[in-house]
Amino acid sequence: MKWMFQNADYLMLMKILLPIRLIISGVLIGAGIGLLQLRSWARKFSIAYAIVVVLIMLPVNFFLYFRPMLEQAKQLQGPEAIALMAGAVGRIVGSALGWIYPTLLWVFMTRPKAVAVFHTPPPLPVNIA
Repeated sequence: MKWMFQNADYLMLMKILLPIRLIISGVLIGAGIGLLQLRSWARKFSIAYAIVVVLIMLPVNFFLYFRPMLEQAKQLQGPEAIALMAGAVGRIVGSALGWIYPTLLWVFMTRPKAVAVFHTPPPLPVNIA
C-alpha cells in the first residue's frame, strides 16, 4: 500500500478523480430521482454513466492498480508478494462486481419498453375541485 502513495501518477489521478466522483455521485442521485419520475433526461444520464463506467473502469484498474501491484510483487518475496498478488486479484473481483450495476442499467434503459415508457408524455394533472 505504501508504494501507491509514492507513485506520482496514482496520487495525481486520485486528486483528479475525487471531485469527479463527487460530481458523478450527485448526478446519479439526481438521475435516480428523475428515473422514479420517468424523466427522459434521467434515462440518458443513466445510460451515459453506465457507458463511461464500463469503458473507463477497465483501463484505469489495469494501468493504475493491477499492473503496478504485480510489478511490485515481482520485486518482493514471501508474504509481501503474496499479499500484493492477492490485492490485485481482489481488485479484479471488485471491478467485476462494480460492473454489475452499470451493465444492468445500460441493458435495461436501452430496452424498447423502457424507451417507450420514458418517451410518453406525463399525465395531465387532475382537478379535484
